[in-house]
Amino acid sequence: MPDFSPGSPSISDSCPVEVIRVKNSPVDNGAKTAAGPHNPDMRPHEIQAVLSAEGIICIRDHPGTARPLSRMAAKGLVKRLFPGIYVAASQAELLWVRCAALARWEPDAVITGTAAARFSHDPDAKVDIIEFHSTRKKWAPTGFRLHRSPVPPEDVAEHKQLRITRVARTIVHLASGDDGAAIDCAFRATRTRLQDLHEALDRGGRRHGNRRRREVVEDSRDQPWSPAERLLHKILRQAGVTGWATNYRVELGNRHAHLDLAFVDLGIMIEVDGRTFHGADAFESDRARQNDLVKAGWVPLRLTWAMLQEPTLVVELVRSLIGLRRRLHRAAGQQLLSFA
Repeated sequence: MPDFSPGSPSISDSCPVEVIRVKNSPVDNGAKTAAGPHNPDMRPHEIQAVLSAEGIICIRDHPGTARPLSRMAAKGLVKRLFPGIYVAASQAELLWVRCAALARWEPDAVITGTAAARFSHDPDAKVDIIEFHSTRKKWAPTGFRLHRSPVPPEDVAEHKQLRITRVARTIVHLASGDDGAAIDCAFRATRTRLQDLHEALDRGGRRHGNRRRREVVEDSRDQPWSPAERLLHKILRQAGVTGWATNYRVELGNRHAHLDLAFVDLGIMIEVDGRTFHGADAFESDRARQNDLVKAGWVPLRLTWAMLQEPTLVVELVRSLIGLRRRLHRAAGQQLLSFA
């Protein structure tokens, strides 16, 4: 089985599956090959052998399968995903199987959206529907969404036997509906740059949702790694609070840490706790990391998602800590510390 995942051995959602071979020849859109003296009906076990070897079966490539596939589909043994293209019913919901069938039906299809994100950089992306671009097709079956617009060659990547949109194009596309969550994930994985987002947006032409996409890309200028960080950046910008850096790297002996947000000259670090609990081990590791930063001279301020829902409170906390650090330095007759 080809490895369709960005870094793991398999992209399949549940059980292990066999090898798939996606061919590049055009597919007969449902035209059934008649059985006859030279094309006898294939037996069910022969069809199962093809599915085990190739993952999908196309009527055009295997004469004598139209009628037995129809009977097997009636019994729930196989499922037709596209005209003339069948898969084992037990694998019909697996992402890689569905995308491979799509590529067989439309070799020029370019997969985008969360499916592309899953294959390229975010193995945890939830795929509710498979989006793809094609200028030749005029419809898509249930579970797929067609965008009848071309994708510039610069925005297309070859991933195994699939054509997908590159990371920047993918996350900019998703920005119209996810408020930048996919962009945050790509920044965190260091899979894109701010410049890449602007270039992908400009190449995208006039598309529905571009106004929102442009707003989100502009809102990403401080490169947030999470929705909570994105919200904090917005709060501070709107309040006119300046002098901070994001994702600031601090060396801690033989390792390093990235601070969500830092006022470097003042030695203030702000950590934002999102809405997800990552387990006891992560909790312990995070506290040990913070202790090491405190020993290095950093003063922490921790904010939660709930706190961020009260921007006035957040701004007051930040300004109070800034004022306190400045007064301490003046009282001690010292210059501002530099943690750069």
